[in-house]
Amino acid sequence: MARRKRRGRRSGKGNRSAQPQEVHPNAAGLDVGATMVYAAVRAERAEQPIQSFPTFTRDLHALADWLSACQVDTVAMESTGVYWIPVYQILEARGFEVVLVNARHVRSVPGRKSDVEDCEWLRCLHSVGFLRGSFRPPDEVCAVRSLLRHRDSLVKTASRSVLHMQKAFDQMNVHLHHAISDLTGLSGLAITDHARRTYAHYQQLISECDQEIEAHIRAFEKTQEPPAASSPDQPPSGSSEASPQAPAEPGQRCHMQAHLTRLFGTDLTLMPGIGDATA
Repeated sequence: MARRKRRGRRSGKGNRSAQPQEVHPNAAGLDVGATMVYAAVRAERAEQPIQSFPTFTRDLHALADWLSACQVDTVAMESTGVYWIPVYQILEARGFEVVLVNARHVRSVPGRKSDVEDCEWLRCLHSVGFLRGSFRPPDEVCAVRSLLRHRDSLVKTASRSVLHMQKAFDQMNVHLHHAISDLTGLSGLAITDHARRTYAHYQQLISECDQEIEAHIRAFEKTQEPPAASSPDQPPSGSSEASPQAPAEPGQRCHMQAHLTRLFGTDLTLMPGIGDATA
């Protein structure tokens, strides 16, 4: 029988684990909390390579100044909660490349020692290119997205006011909402005034939010040339009926199709199920 060759331990350089090559030598890591931000840079860049900063705006600018003094050009931090947003915005405005990392990706990387700070571990992983940044749209798109999300919460809150009205009628054995189709219509509001002020207040807030959304979209640069003319079987831009999620100004609909056509070269709201807010 042929004997198996024993594999002995290799000595010398072959037994050493290969060290990953640094791809971001000027990287820093941030551990962002509610009241404090811990930052780590390379040990030779500062006398104290790990420092803490409060989360007030002036302190975040001080953090940016310290990172600049340490010759940092890219920063990695986890996207936990909402505390990272002001830090991200200030550092990005100051010219840093900010990498927003999913916390699950960081936990899945093996080899961390228990005595290593979170910010130092992020800096180490980012310096060797082990972290992948999450997608974040440009600031102008983030502004519109925040307004749309805020508008959606206002619509949902206003809907709860309508449910309060219906519940009150049920408790009084007044089946008005079974006799008319819409309590918030002209006839419904003329008959009842329960929770009307709350509903009207949120409608005003929604209207103001719509106007601000339109103002932001007006500022978007045109990316496509609009079509020469609409096809015969399609209605012209701005003539379709208002969808429930479409923004509306006081007393009339805020026509967003013209802005969308200017941006994309076509009216996306003509597609079934696509309203102004979705487009």
